[in-house]
Amino acid sequence: MKSKKIISGLLALSFVFGGTALPNTVVNNSVSASASVEEIAEEAEVLTYGDYKYKLLDDGTAEIVEYTGDCTEIEENGTEEIEIPSELNGAIVTSIGYHAFFCHMELGSITLPKDLKNIGDGAFKDCNGLSSIVIPDGVECIGDDAFRSCRVLSSVTFSKNLKYIGKEAFRYCSCLHDIVIPDGVEYIGERAFAKFDSSSDNDIGYYLHYSVTIPKSVTFIGDNAFNNFSIASYAFKPAKDYIINCYKDSAAHNYALVNGNNFNVIDAGDSKTKYPELIKEEYSPKFHKFRLNWTAVEGAEQYGIAVRLAGKWKVQAYVDADTTKYVTPKLTSGQNYQTVICAKVNGKWDTSVLNNRAFPLVVR
Repeated sequence: MKSKKIISGLLALSFVFGGTALPNTVVNNSVSASASVEEIAEEAEVLTYGDYKYKLLDDGTAEIVEYTGDCTEIEENGTEEIEIPSELNGAIVTSIGYHAFFCHMELGSITLPKDLKNIGDGAFKDCNGLSSIVIPDGVECIGDDAFRSCRVLSSVTFSKNLKYIGKEAFRYCSCLHDIVIPDGVEYIGERAFAKFDSSSDNDIGYYLHYSVTIPKSVTFIGDNAFNNFSIASYAFKPAKDYIINCYKDSAAHNYALVNGNNFNVIDAGDSKTKYPELIKEEYSPKFHKFRLNWTAVEGAEQYGIAVRLAGKWKVQAYVDADTTKYVTPKLTSGQNYQTVICAKVNGKWDTSVLNNRAFPLVVR
């Protein structure tokens, strides 16, 4: 009878705690089953060295968790220079942790430690005085929001061994221009380089103030990585001020084609292709016109630019064979035109696989 009561008690406990009791096991309820990895990590001892609070990682190196230097008033943005120590109490600094330098607007120049491998999420977010940064070659990962809203940041020298650029890592870095992503980077997160929409034109009406060069090694580019956020429409639109320098058939080339970004194919050269392939697209928001460049086709006698209207392809313009450029007429704002370029060879128009060759012209 007693054994039945004990078994009943164990079953009741298993229902209460959401599982069954296993023989020869000890249940430890000192740590909640729902505790996150971050919560457990936070139990590590926080140490102090000068203006830095840090934790020791499993390999004995240090991660800076907080910079405690003075935050001065906003009118003194960018007046301070610091060099982050390579060691803290003998521990080599390999990581800058979550929000470690968040909102230190007084910092205009930061020298990162030479053995750094990781820049954590939000590490330098809202450092509005920071104008440039050199990322050591040991760094492989730049976390989400790492430099978000560093509004005067105009120059970034990336690590040669960088693999990963996180979500919104450089979002709202409005002064950042002429970006060169190093070969070896594989991942660029969503909204990584997104900015606020610009409303100013240059003299010819083309927004080509900034460029970003993306290598073939990049295999993933997240949504709106190089698009701008429009306050007026409260939506992301293809960036007017970027031109994406990319390689033929790369992830960056595909991203630009699908999203309607300005782009230029670096390795197109004078190569000839079976079909005319778009290698450069520039948009003028002032005139609502596109300037298109494409590859030449061997033996082409003429080129035609067609648009899909009411479910049918209709030729809108013809171009002589010795020209591989075309400027569209003024187009309707807010429209998305599916477009294709065809070549006439031996008296016949090559209209094969039109849908696969089509690209959008997004009028913004």
